[in-house]
Amino acid sequence: MRSAIILAFTILFTLPQTSGAAGTYSFPRPADMEHQIRFWKNIFTLYSQDQIVVHDTADLDRVYTVLDFRSYAAAGMTEPEIEPYKKAGAEAEEARLKDLFMRLQAGTPRASLAPADQRIYDLFKNDPDPYKFQRAADDRRLRWQHGIRERFGSGYRLARRYFPEMERIFIEDGLPPELNPASTSTPTRRSERPASGSSCPGLAVFT
Repeated sequence: MRSAIILAFTILFTLPQTSGAAGTYSFPRPADMEHQIRFWKNIFTLYSQDQIVVHDTADLDRVYTVLDFRSYAAAGMTEPEIEPYKKAGAEAEEARLKDLFMRLQAGTPRASLAPADQRIYDLFKNDPDPYKFQRAADDRRLRWQHGIRERFGSGYRLARRYFPEMERIFIEDGLPPELNPASTSTPTRRSERPASGSSCPGLAVFT
């Protein structure tokens, strides 16, 4: 277990970089990964398991639609009962978006679109590619992702029992203890603000 924990964090964060006084650390965050960080932070902490995010795979800031099935759960339906509705809704929205992109590629003006589709149109306003809408309609570019806020929260609460052992291992092996999401250390990080829905500063490292 010890080697697995160390390997996992080494892969996730590469080697932590020291900066300033001894015992302070700064984790590298390449600029071209910021859109991925924003997207997955929202998947883990914002979107419910009963919401589906339809998005572009090349630019994760292009979230086209968030399908919301929480009312089904509120009505007492179980997850297996809701799942067919999610799948059908996501597939229908994917088909609708493909049709929209091909119409936009053919020259459909923004002014003729419904407000929701105008927002999608505006997601491409800074893209100079003349074939941007055609490329967006490609099967490899359209994807839908369930939110996992509940699962992440449950896993975090379960994992808390292991945090003291994790911190001890990090310290013994020369890794910064703030890799532990429950660390009480206050090192220099890129962000000192806790992740959404959490009072734990270290959780921002993971999201």
